Amino acid sequence: IIIGLCVNITEGTMADWSAVFMRDVVKTSTYFEGWGMAGYSLFMALGRLIGDKIIPRYGANKILFYGGLLTIVGIIAVISLPFTISAIFGFALVGAGVSCGAPILYASASRVPNMAKGSGLAIMNTFAMGGFLFGPVLIGFISKATTLSIAFGFIASLGLVWVIQSKRVKLF
Repeated sequence: IIIGLCVNITEGTMADWSAVFMRDVVKTSTYFEGWGMAGYSLFMALGRLIGDKIIPRYGANKILFYGGLLTIVGIIAVISLPFTISAIFGFALVGAGVSCGAPILYASASRVPNMAKGSGLAIMNTFAMGGFLFGPVLIGFISKATTLSIAFGFIASLGLVWVIQSKRVKLF
């Protein structure tokens, strides 16, 4: 559930704040404002498409671990290199990083011992959707109190929690 929250807070943040980041921090032209989200979405879709092949080959824990690392690297690139091309590339890395998180975690939630498949999925989905909806609000509060770059730094710290937890979690 902790990794699911981290993944879904990141997903929600990218959905709601990537274009704002491109406009307000990167200060890109209007034409490129949505390209951060486009890079994120494209690489998330590609990651989901190849996920069924790479998860059995490398293992779910490794995919979660490296997905968290990709997310951290992507967010740090977006924050530290606030230029149009580097931000789009950073958002693309975040998309690749989160792409297999939900499929792995939902599959695991459906196989929790002594729990009905539907119950495990319902619990996971409740927390996941809560993170997806609450995350952007939290980013708004943090950015209002500080800056949007610092708020995105919070997302990188969630990536660190995700990386640490991916080594400890038992995937069923």
